[in-house]
Amino acid sequence: MNPIIRSTGVANPGSAIYIGNSFFYYNNSVHSHVTSLLAAADPLYKWRSTLVAISGSGADWHDVESYFRPDAIGRYSFDADNNIVFDRIERLFDLALLMDGSQGPVHPGLKPIFRDFMARHAATARKHGAAPVVGDALAVIAALDKALEGWRAHERLPDLETVAAWQRDVDA
Repeated sequence: MNPIIRSTGVANPGSAIYIGNSFFYYNNSVHSHVTSLLAAADPLYKWRSTLVAISGSGADWHDVESYFRPDAIGRYSFDADNNIVFDRIERLFDLALLMDGSQGPVHPGLKPIFRDFMARHAATARKHGAAPVVGDALAVIAALDKALEGWRAHERLPDLETVAAWQRDVDA
């Protein structure tokens, strides 16, 4: 897969809001992993992120404008001793990472809703100074499947499609 746009236009982003569903928050949440990776690469890199996830949601479930309202999300954080720190933030987020469910981009009934709301949310992010980035749940699933391909072969394990085909044969 070769994306058409390969840059967010933000040279050194210092913050991000992840807006989506369980694709973002399962397995200790992608924002936690990104934070850990950035800290491992450069312990002095300043990075702040926030996750807003609704289980099972599509883009139309989110009120993205409300996520950028003053004195709400990102207003305070906690230090290492669990003290509340009221943050002074010039721009709330540099990046807005948006993700829909796996059906939104492809389902005939959801595709127009997906496109409409992703365009709206991207415009909202831009209005508030954040560069929008739209994630593709199907690409994530395909990448995971590709990453597991060699391991499954080595361990002599079937993939889910093979298991599903066996089940269809058994049920027939």
